[in-house]
Amino acid sequence: MPQKWFYSEQLDNEICEWIADGKTLRDYSRQKGRPPFRVIYEWMKEWPDFSERFAHAREAGHDVIADEILSIVDAQPPTTANGGTDGAYVSWQKNRAWTRMQLLAKWNPRKYGEQKKAVELSGPNGSPISIQAAVVDGSTLDEETRRAFVEALEAASMVATGEDRPYVDEEDLNEGDE
Repeated sequence: MPQKWFYSEQLDNEICEWIADGKTLRDYSRQKGRPPFRVIYEWMKEWPDFSERFAHAREAGHDVIADEILSIVDAQPPTTANGGTDGAYVSWQKNRAWTRMQLLAKWNPRKYGEQKKAVELSGPNGSPISIQAAVVDGSTLDEETRRAFVEALEAASMVATGEDRPYVDEEDLNEGDE
């Protein structure tokens, strides 16, 4: 018959210290005499204070893992018998550091993920942007106005497509000239 587990402040502190050291909850639960991780997750639902302390411990644990990454990449690789660098060791250490970085980016993207800048456009006073389409007959424009119009379209197409050259077909603007 499975052991019945009861929440206690002692276990709360022990678990949070373990997690704050950058260790996993599964590893904690695998130790003899420790509650299964599913029970601990149930406690987090039942005890909001524990859940909050656990979340803070996780963040502290993430910082410990980030420090481990620095230690891994700063470690001097051992030399081989002929005085060269052990390539297998270097690859292993690189994989360890990369895996930890990827996990941190998933677990805590705001702190350890790739920072992407978002651009938000809005109209006056934060209102939605109003977009109006119009058909312009290029044949009715004088040469100066037509050139300014083409330049504006070229610039807009470069911004929209991210290309370094415009996608504007001047022949489309000249259709009415025939």
